[in-house]
Parts: sequence; structure tokens; C-alpha cells
Amino acid sequence: MRDRHSREARRSESAALHGFVDDISSQFCPFIAPAQKHQVLSFSDYTADELADAGRGDVTAGLLYVGIVHTERLRRRRTALRSSGQFTAASLICDNIVVLGSETASWRAAKDLVDWPHYLLKSVYSESELMFGKFWTEEVSTSLDGRTIPTTPATFLSIRSAVRLRDPELLREQAEFAAVIREASDDGQDVLLRRVQVAGADATPELLADRDCMNALKATM
Repeated sequence: MRDRHSREARRSESAALHGFVDDISSQFCPFIAPAQKHQVLSFSDYTADELADAGRGDVTAGLLYVGIVHTERLRRRRTALRSSGQFTAASLICDNIVVLGSETASWRAAKDLVDWPHYLLKSVYSESELMFGKFWTEEVSTSLDGRTIPTTPATFLSIRSAVRLRDPELLREQAEFAAVIREASDDGQDVLLRRVQVAGADATPELLADRDCMNALKATM
């Protein structure tokens, strides 16, 4: 089961999502194309059944657990890139977890699916120089300059390196998180272990479920 839930990142099979990413790249985000060039932008698909399996029947818990596994893997890869002098690639690294089948869900159901995993992940890992995004079907949002952002065809969580000089502006309505990002650094500290007594390097969906980490993290909020 570990291999299924910590699979190597691969390109999502959703053609519609590819088009969405291309639109965001050309109109809103200058970092996507360089990340693709450096081969550090990845998308991994998970079905609701796979997430429910990881979460002992709870899709939301399963998404959190898979999110932790992907986050820890991204941290390890970023450290390796920095150690080999690939600092640009390390700063651009971005991993995305796509929930297949979410295209037919209502916007409320899709948003409810990602809300808690997104909040808990950023609460634990922001200090490790990471940013987390949540995108859901039928979401309506605008850019910093007031332009309407295209609606995503799939619900997904995004994990990426923080840009300390830029990202606090994105978090301007979340002063606490903005302050954390300004001072963030990743020196390998095991932030998950400090919160729920599970070593990040050993985190698997099974272990996280056994320790009921979702409710343990909620209790610390």
C-alpha cells in the first residue's frame, strides 16, 4: 500500500487540467514554465476510492495523509537539489495532488474535501518554507490585480517552495501565515514529529491513520 500512496509523481492524465495549467502559466503565473523546463512540476492522480482507502474510509483524511507523504518527499527532493547546486530548480519545485472524479462534484463538496487538508498542511509546514494551494471545481477567484482566474476542471492540492519576498503579499489577509513565510527556512527539522509524534521521514498513510493524525492535528489548531 505504501507504493500506491507514495507513488512517483507523474503527469496527470486529465487533458482538461493540462489546458488549465497552460492558461494559468500564460496569463497569471510566471513560474510554471520555468518549473516545467527544470522538470520540477509534477501532478499525481488519486481516485476517491484510493484516498478513502488511505483514510480508513474517510476521503478527506486520506487526502491529508497523501498530502503529508508528498510534502515530505518534496522536501527531500528540494534538499537534494540544493545540495547539488540546483538552486533555481529547488526554488521552483511544485507537486500537485489531483482528485480524479471531482469534476462532477458540487463546488461545496469539492471545497469541503480540500479545506481541512490544506489548512493542516500549511499549519504544519509553512515554517519549512512551503506554500500550499487549494483549487476546486467551480471556484470563483481573482488575481491580485483584479482579473478573473479561469475555473479549474479538477480539484487538487498544490505544494511548492515559498518565495519569501513575494508570497506574503498573497497571504495579505492571513497575517499569521504571512509572518511565518517571511521567516521560513527548511533545515530538515521534523515539524511533523513535533506536532503528532510521527517522524516525517517514516510517514505513510497507514501509520498516519493508525495514529489518527488528522484529529491530532486538528486538536492543536
